[in-house]
Amino acid sequence: MPSSANRIGRLHCDLGADALILTSMTAVERLSELFVIEVECISRGKPAKLQPMLSTMMHLEFDGLPHVSRIFHGMLTEYAELGRLDDGDDFVYRLVLRPGHHLWALNRTSAIYYKKSLTDLITQHGGNWRKTTLSASYPVLEYRVQYDESNFAFLSRWLEREGVYYYYNHSPQRHEITFVDAPNAHPDNLPKAARLESGVPDGKEALVWNLHEHRALAATASYVDDYDFTAPTVALKKEKKLENLGKPPKRFATSEPAEQAGKIAPITENPANFLKPTADMGQRYATVRLESARAGMARSYADSNMFAAAVGRKLTLHSDESDANHKFNASETYLIVATRHLYTASGLRSDGGADEEMHVELELMPITHPFRPERKTPQPRIWGPQTGVVIGPQGEEIHTDKYGRVKVRFFWDEEGKKAEREASSLFIRVMQTGAGSGYGAFMIPRIGHEVVVEFLNGDPDRPLVTGGVYNESNLPAYGSAPTNTQQGIRTNSSKGGGGFNEIKFDDKKDQELFYVQAQHDLTTKVVTGDEKRDIMKGHRTTVIHEGDETMTVTKGKRTTKIKGDETTTIESGNVVHTVQTGNVTRSIKTGKRTTDIMGDDTLEIKTGNKKSTIKVGNHELTVSLGNSETTVSLGNHKTTAMQSIELKCGPSSIKLTPMGIELKGMMIKIDASLMLETKGLMVQQQASAIHIVKGALVMIN
Repeated sequence: MPSSANRIGRLHCDLGADALILTSMTAVERLSELFVIEVECISRGKPAKLQPMLSTMMHLEFDGLPHVSRIFHGMLTEYAELGRLDDGDDFVYRLVLRPGHHLWALNRTSAIYYKKSLTDLITQHGGNWRKTTLSASYPVLEYRVQYDESNFAFLSRWLEREGVYYYYNHSPQRHEITFVDAPNAHPDNLPKAARLESGVPDGKEALVWNLHEHRALAATASYVDDYDFTAPTVALKKEKKLENLGKPPKRFATSEPAEQAGKIAPITENPANFLKPTADMGQRYATVRLESARAGMARSYADSNMFAAAVGRKLTLHSDESDANHKFNASETYLIVATRHLYTASGLRSDGGADEEMHVELELMPITHPFRPERKTPQPRIWGPQTGVVIGPQGEEIHTDKYGRVKVRFFWDEEGKKAEREASSLFIRVMQTGAGSGYGAFMIPRIGHEVVVEFLNGDPDRPLVTGGVYNESNLPAYGSAPTNTQQGIRTNSSKGGGGFNEIKFDDKKDQELFYVQAQHDLTTKVVTGDEKRDIMKGHRTTVIHEGDETMTVTKGKRTTKIKGDETTTIESGNVVHTVQTGNVTRSIKTGKRTTDIMGDDTLEIKTGNKKSTIKVGNHELTVSLGNSETTVSLGNHKTTAMQSIELKCGPSSIKLTPMGIELKGMMIKIDASLMLETKGLMVQQQASAIHIVKGALVMIN
């Protein structure tokens, strides 16, 4: 069987040596893009079994002069049968090789990355064949969301955002991806190539011809801004202008006049999505945005015979003569941005040889001009609301921070669902009514609650809890019947439940109800002003099942006005009224006062006087059963009446009138221990029976 050993280009795969003979190849590579290698080959004498070869690695080897030697390594991602060669026994196939990262572009998923840096993500998604040469430091970000996109798209847009790009190094064993963020990270391992204006290259030396330039207008300034709710008054706006940006050599400068350049609107990005903004991040983003916008303004395109040329390498061109048209210096260095390698082999011979042609198309940019990837990977947007479940530490019911934020697991977050871990989310702000400084509504969704989440500007990295919804596990407090007229606010005692505070409304016609429940304490505070309650019709009932009632008027007075009756019943216990300083006044303008006492009535005036005044009417004291006693321990007792004073006991009485004193009784006895004196203008003593006057000495007149 013919061998390809004598050929420059050969294809190696697991089918064995010379199982597939390379006839043509087109390899397209570009910074920050997955390479694509299209191969046309033949299988001599029998069909090739390519189905099992899908996802296996192959490599193409090109031998020759130093500027020609090159390896392309890739994974077989697709193939097509193109038929027989000239209707003979040879079969023709088209193969497509791509990097292994192509597999990351085929999936579509959603995930949350918590406290990861860009280098962490590269480690996770960059594969085992990777190399990282980053000069900048990339902070750990609190929260990043991959939403309904491939792993490769998620990695790409994060790289584009940070200004990091990549290229591949090929070897017979693997293709290694290299991540870079600065021009000095690019290797210089290509021979210098002579640039030709005309003439046909003979292929014996590294040559570049048809070099032509491309220039374009580009932005001259960029501004980035953001908002940090933890520091709402801090200005985060940063800018980057052309005068403090690294410029390409003079021959690559833009040709726009200064006044024309000033008319180009700057790049403005707000929000620039600093999830935890810092001044350093803002300044770096401003620089990266401007460098990205200007990366394509100065490019050069050329043809070459250097099959060894590879994307990501530096290429120095030299010429013995200066180019007046392009102001080409004796030596200039470029960065290879993109390549298109073309190889064809025709006129296959029986010894395996062929007429081989090789050509390379180059896209170059000055090495002094920083390259940044274009932000072309679309940012996923979530324009509608989603729901998730509030999560937190095991055994807790409430998990929040000083901003009233909660952690939420989305239903599409499979990793978070498996772990049910509190660390699978960041704290998300919760929308409240009237969120002012120290005032406004404040209700915290609890662990296990299903909440509604929306996203600022549709950005999955900026969630905001806007409400809550019920589900079968968490049903409404007031039922869901169509005739239900109840609504309100009910909380749940924590931890463990079993109680609640509540404000409830019942709007049932003619049975409207406003209900308030305090599970433990109820405090009502009126800072300045009045409290007024109007019961237009109905009753007011206060029932204290167990405990005390205390009313304190610290300053002011208490007035109770009742148009009907007032009844106070104390079933068991005492009534104590204490006036520490002041008076007690009771006024009954119309009506009577009745006091029924089943026990004793004691009035004690420790200091002061007691005065009772009846302006119109009578004063009557009746003791139905018992005694009446008045004692003046120290002082006088005085009773005054305008008409009469009368004391009665059975038939006996003493009556005092303005005209005199009248004593009546079955017997009247006057006993003076020392002396009895009776004196008057007229004195008359009369006995119907016996009149006895007796004494040791009786003196008459």
